[in-house]
Amino acid sequence: MLVYADSASGADSVDRQAVYHGLEQAGHRVTMVTDADGLSRALASKHFDVVIANFNEVSAVDSSVGGSADKPRMLPVVARREKNSPQVRDHFNSFLVSGAGLSQYLREIEKILPTNAL
Repeated sequence: MLVYADSASGADSVDRQAVYHGLEQAGHRVTMVTDADGLSRALASKHFDVVIANFNEVSAVDSSVGGSADKPRMLPVVARREKNSPQVRDHFNSFLVSGAGLSQYLREIEKILPTNAL
């Protein structure tokens, strides 16, 4: 699992760090990157089943992945005020609301991954 926590977006909060640590404790391999260059390098170096990124960074992830047939599944993190917006609901069946806890992350990851990937 790749986490794109762009430091300019404020995604480096202590709460999120605790959630990412919890994902590792739950058995997920978590790779974190904090800038576009790190994102490109990570995506070029290996396959990730899931990419977690702020909703406003989804296009950066998409352009880094390109047209790969084996694209990772996106799990965007959206601001609470945007959770019902058409931009989110029309493009993503699963997403996280900013401030979500570990159990919400795990539930959404389970929903988007095929059963053989868990």
